Amino acid sequence: DALEPPEPGHAPRLWLKWPNDLWLADGPGSGRKLGGVLIETVAIGRQRMVVVGVGLNIAPLATPVAREFSSGYACLQDLDAGASAPAALHRVALPLVQALHQFEREGFAGFAAAYARRDLLRGVRVTAQNTAAAGAIEGIVEGVSNSGALLLRVGTALRELSSGEV
Repeated sequence: DALEPPEPGHAPRLWLKWPNDLWLADGPGSGRKLGGVLIETVAIGRQRMVVVGVGLNIAPLATPVAREFSSGYACLQDLDAGASAPAALHRVALPLVQALHQFEREGFAGFAAAYARRDLLRGVRVTAQNTAAAGAIEGIVEGVSNSGALLLRVGTALRELSSGEV
């Protein structure tokens, strides 16, 4: 939302792909990876600390190597030709800190509705590589739970995947 504030009546161009990717939509059902978020937790004494890494592609690649990415390649300059790394940091730093404080208070449930507005996979048939189970699982994405798990309809069963890759 910091990079593309919601506009009532307009579909977003920035979408979230479970579990941690930011995609730029090119049209219905198509898009390219713009960035991602990695979160690592570590115990320090009796406290739990978190390290959050945010990676954003800012500018087009200088070589044609972008065609080799399986998820495509998008950059902030696709949205705003004047985008720069300092400007992107300025836009996301404070909202990120605010979001971390909100997460501390509310957990993922506080973000579920906002996530749903930008859920790239909702209603899409996918194959998920679940790290908690052997092999691939195929089904239709029904969204994300209040805990952040992917909700995958497999036949008549609704499976919750808390880790893996789609």
